[in-house]
Amino acid sequence: MPKQKNRSNTKSLVHKATKPAPKWTNTHNTTVAAKHFKPPTRTAKDTPAARDQPLTRWELDRREMVLARNQARRGPWLASAATALVATTGSALAWLYETIAAVNATGVANVLVVLMVIATAVGCHVAHRARQTRFLPDLLAGGAVAATTVWWVTTAGWGWAPLGFLLVGTLAAGYRWRAAHPLGPGIPALEPPRPDGTLPDSTLPDDTTQVVDEQTPTGAVPDTLPTNGRTTAKPPQPMDQYIADWNKYLAKTREDLLYGATLTGREVTEFIRTYDVQLVRVKQTVRKLLGMMEEIASGLNITTEQLLIEKHRGVANRARLTIITKDPVAESRFFTGPRVEDGRIVGLARYRDGKGEAGVTIWNAKGMRAVAVIGSTGGGKSAFANILVCCAMSTGVLNLLYVDPKGNSSGAMVDRARIAILGEDAALRAPELLQVIIEARQAFSTKNRRDLLFPTDALPGWIYLHDEMSVVLKGNRKVQQRHAKQANIVRSLGVWPVTMNQSLAVEDWGSDHARAGYTTQAVVFYVNSKSGDRLIPGLDYRPNQLPLDDDGEPVPGMAVFARTGRSNVPARCDWLPTDDDKVKQNGEEIEPPYRTSSAFDEFFNAPEMAKIDYDALVAAYGPPVNGRWVFGPGGTHEFPKPGQKRGGRGTSSTSIDDDDDPADPLAGLKPGHKFLFHLVSDGVNKVGEIEQAVEDVAEETPRLRMSRTTIHKYLGELVDRGLIEKTGRGLYVLCAADHEDEEDTDTAEDDELD
Repeated sequence: MPKQKNRSNTKSLVHKATKPAPKWTNTHNTTVAAKHFKPPTRTAKDTPAARDQPLTRWELDRREMVLARNQARRGPWLASAATALVATTGSALAWLYETIAAVNATGVANVLVVLMVIATAVGCHVAHRARQTRFLPDLLAGGAVAATTVWWVTTAGWGWAPLGFLLVGTLAAGYRWRAAHPLGPGIPALEPPRPDGTLPDSTLPDDTTQVVDEQTPTGAVPDTLPTNGRTTAKPPQPMDQYIADWNKYLAKTREDLLYGATLTGREVTEFIRTYDVQLVRVKQTVRKLLGMMEEIASGLNITTEQLLIEKHRGVANRARLTIITKDPVAESRFFTGPRVEDGRIVGLARYRDGKGEAGVTIWNAKGMRAVAVIGSTGGGKSAFANILVCCAMSTGVLNLLYVDPKGNSSGAMVDRARIAILGEDAALRAPELLQVIIEARQAFSTKNRRDLLFPTDALPGWIYLHDEMSVVLKGNRKVQQRHAKQANIVRSLGVWPVTMNQSLAVEDWGSDHARAGYTTQAVVFYVNSKSGDRLIPGLDYRPNQLPLDDDGEPVPGMAVFARTGRSNVPARCDWLPTDDDKVKQNGEEIEPPYRTSSAFDEFFNAPEMAKIDYDALVAAYGPPVNGRWVFGPGGTHEFPKPGQKRGGRGTSSTSIDDDDDPADPLAGLKPGHKFLFHLVSDGVNKVGEIEQAVEDVAEETPRLRMSRTTIHKYLGELVDRGLIEKTGRGLYVLCAADHEDEEDTDTAEDDELD
């Protein structure tokens, strides 16, 4: 039955597609009729079943590549058309000037040629900035042809000779474009592996670049193979083993993690090999690649320390993969002196792939940019902070405010800092001292209508260097709140916060608000945490994957610069040894160009303090001793006890009653402040009860009438003065008489809430 049905269908097709057969009787005519009037045949691609099949990923990629290639092929012809238009315009201008102004055509031609050269230079610069250096030969060749054609036609007019030159030049300059991969000249096409697992011809490199330090793959066949006494050439082997491994282990079958992703655009230097990775849209992203570093390194038979993955500028479904074949930063580089350019410290570290150097910004057009230095002990965190301070102090427009909770971090800084706060107890009061400087500068900004205060010779700024930040933040809610508030205020007041910490966890920073404020920039050394890249904004490289030495210790100076450079490429920081470090090179002890003390002696250039800062500090803590304020064990100054009046700070902006006692901690406050303070001292602790009490008393005492906004403002000012403290949401109590109970703040808060 099926055969009869197929015959009927074929017969119907014959009747529809042919004319009535002529009445030819001889054999020759019958053969000709059968040849010319046979029914049309259908190929496999024309059948309905084939048309209904979904297109494979490789077919979609091939069609997309063909479309992009065809668009690229039109580029040289569009450039030639533009050249012809410019040349015609130049010829017309030359004829016009010769007719009217008697100007030589050569002058017009020279001007147009200069413009063509400038356009070519701009195009080459754009290609270089976009890291598309493979296009430079084509751009230079096209620019030369265009400039020559414009000059020729402008001076001599159109003719067969310049037209032929333009045509030949277009074909020559655009030759690589006509045979190019859509990504650019010199890139192999995207094709799937053969069914037997071998690579297609187009996957093999089309050049003979020698691979640096690349050995013959294990199990490679010899150049010739014996066959029955004769020798035959060996099968063609891929010249790039990394592309072969990528296709074989990572992108061969649908079960693999990176099915369909392709390596293209190889660039080889003495130290690295770089590829463009074409990803499958939607299913594959750069973030996915960064989360698969170990799998990719295993597939390419390298270590994770040799592998770098970066985003491709301007294209979301492409990435840049770099393999380090020879470490360009294997040896330490000593610090040889500060380099500060327009508020940015440059040359602090060398990137692991040998491309460029990393730096840190002190200030830019938006104000001061805070930086956090994070890392475990022994990674080079302290040495890097010493370099930061040395470079920043060399500008001569910054003073140093150094907070050291441990009390033994850096003797070189303690002896040179304008203000030093030592020990954990004193470090808890550091926000109070910083608030003195903040208020003085805010008053100056308001008076002089200044939105941003940049460090200058007339108004020097501050480095606020806080070591071991989590020691004072963890478990101290009041200190956490003050730090979180100040981190975002000082940006516009000429104060540069530099914090050092071992942890990235939010509980060790107090709040995400504080952590975000202090990590506007971040330099992260080795951290034994797999989630480190998710805890710092802008950090792509995992700090726990930074290189380790043979003993499993972090390689000194290796760090990742987040939001200040290439955030997913490690860099090795310069080394400024301490006075006690043993410095060896090639197994022998040497003396480095500088040690910490000698570098500070030469480059530490502390200016005279700004008058507004000096007056505020003297009013709050008394005059300096030898030009410095030192708080903590063995220091020259002490913080006032809680509730004790500090000098006369703040009296200029408040009204003082005639009957105020100067020894009273409420002296200088407005009646509203005093009334709220007495309410809290009487046990009215909740905001709702405080607002109701103010509303009740305002009927009899109009001067105590306050809006809800004013009540909250005054309560905040009482907190800032250290008279009351906020223990929970909407709960205020009097400050404890001793700061030794600060660590129990969380327990007190829970009791109040219960």
